[in-house]
Amino acid sequence: MYIPLVILLLLFLILWNHLRHYTNIWVQRPLEVHESLVAGIGAWLFLFVMVAWCVVLLISGINLITQFELSDLWTVIIGVTFTGYCIEFALRSRSEIVLDETIDFIKEALLFRRSTQRRITVLELLAQRREERIQKRELSRKKKNSERELLELEKKQHKLQQSYIKELQEGSPVSLLAYWNSAQGKYPSHEFYTSIVDLKIDPGKKRLMVLLNLDSYNTVSFDDGVAELRLFRQVYDFIVCIIDDPRLRHFTPFFESVYLLCRRLSKTTEGEQFYYPFLKVGARIDEIQETIGKYFNPRKFSTIAAVAFKRGLPV
Repeated sequence: MYIPLVILLLLFLILWNHLRHYTNIWVQRPLEVHESLVAGIGAWLFLFVMVAWCVVLLISGINLITQFELSDLWTVIIGVTFTGYCIEFALRSRSEIVLDETIDFIKEALLFRRSTQRRITVLELLAQRREERIQKRELSRKKKNSERELLELEKKQHKLQQSYIKELQEGSPVSLLAYWNSAQGKYPSHEFYTSIVDLKIDPGKKRLMVLLNLDSYNTVSFDDGVAELRLFRQVYDFIVCIIDDPRLRHFTPFFESVYLLCRRLSKTTEGEQFYYPFLKVGARIDEIQETIGKYFNPRKFSTIAAVAFKRGLPV
């Protein structure tokens, strides 16, 4: 049964080239009457060859099961393997071999259509599908690149994390700012997070030290006391948020208290700008955690934390 397959394969290649030739013409201009006739006959012969190929493989398979002839075995193996390879190649290289245009042309040729408007509509749909396919491929490529970059970043962060833990175990203070800023994912947030200038752990003192540049308080006056209470409320919420942040969970054995230094911008008499500390807060983490879920009165902030504050003056 392999001889019919060889004949069908030759006919397939001849008819494919025949139809590709008329597809190129069809894309550029409408077909003439005789061209439409020849292309339509070629399309029907091509369809017949495809059906005949499947029938020959089916008959060979049936003979293999019922009679188990060696020739049928090789026919089925080679035919199925070749068919699978051709399908895979066509799908993978559909742009290079202009598969979509040829398939749509064959559909039109089978019906011997020559409508100019119909041709324009089909070509517009083809262009739209081609653009969608390109966009889909581009999105897929970007997604793969993004996943690869994220995986590499996670490996880098894990390596950085392990090196920090080793330094902390040796008793050396470590700044976590680079690790903090590079961490990817959805984490709790606070308005002061963007103001973090330094984030350091001192394992000797068991302390987490945070330096904040609060530009939103550069021109705030604390004369009436309302701004002071709002600041204490924000600082308390910030401490609650940061001690429970997942980015620090691997480092919690190395600190039991948090020290917060808040600065704001000012100017010298010469007009030079500089930051000066206007609020210092020190608190034990276990005492802060005891207040979580309870009503917090910012007027009593100094009862759960050591606070140095002089209404906006340097401390």
